[in-house]
Order: sequence, then C-alpha cells, then structure tokens
Amino acid sequence: MNRYDFGRWLGVAFVAIGVGALALTYPPSVALGAQLAALTAAGALFVLAGTPNPARDRYGPHRLLGLGDVLLGASIVASAVGTGPGDGGLFYLAVVGAGGVSLAAIGLGYIFRPDAFGLGPDGYPAE
Repeated sequence: MNRYDFGRWLGVAFVAIGVGALALTYPPSVALGAQLAALTAAGALFVLAGTPNPARDRYGPHRLLGLGDVLLGASIVASAVGTGPGDGGLFYLAVVGAGGVSLAAIGLGYIFRPDAFGLGPDGYPAE
C-alpha cells in the first residue's frame, strides 16, 4: 500500500465524517460549516489522489494530495478559531493553529517541492 492508496481510504473516512457531522449539526455555525466543508473537500481530494482518474493524470497525485493537506490544515485552523480563546485559552489556540499551519505547509511542499519527499515530478517515487 503506497501513500496514495492510504490517502484514498483516509479520504473516504474524512468525507464520511464531514457529511455525517454536517447532517447531525445542520444548520452549523459559520466556523463549524467552514471546518466541515474543508474536511470534506480534503477527503475528496485524497480520494482523487488515490484513485486513477483524469484529474490525477493531468495534475499528478502529489498535487491533489498536497491540496488536500492544505485544506485539512485549514480545517484544523477553523476548528481552533471557531472555539475562540475563551474555551481553551490562547495557548490552545496557538498550538492547534500552529498544527494546522504546519500541515498546510507540508501540503504546499507536496505541491511545489515533491523531490523533498522522494518523489519525482510525476508524483511517484524517484528512481
């Protein structure tokens, strides 16, 4: 199982969680809606990265997975901002926000610097 196969199954779980949570909390608050939309979109991109399709052939699986990581990081940041500093304190807000930003930075690395992850320009392991 390679990183894209794993991402596909993780994406299926993210889509199911996002859609399920939206159904349970409908209508969600703005912050929760943004978080669930980003989580669901990230999951859909993970599924696209792990499944043969025209978008994967055109853009490369690493770019789809990287964009999914960026959206997943945005979802984490939205969860931190949505709770506000009163619920967990500024330390919680800073730590969770830093985690989301670092995941987004990894996603940007997948998109723009795949060689840093041992990938060739096509998104598959460099030989």
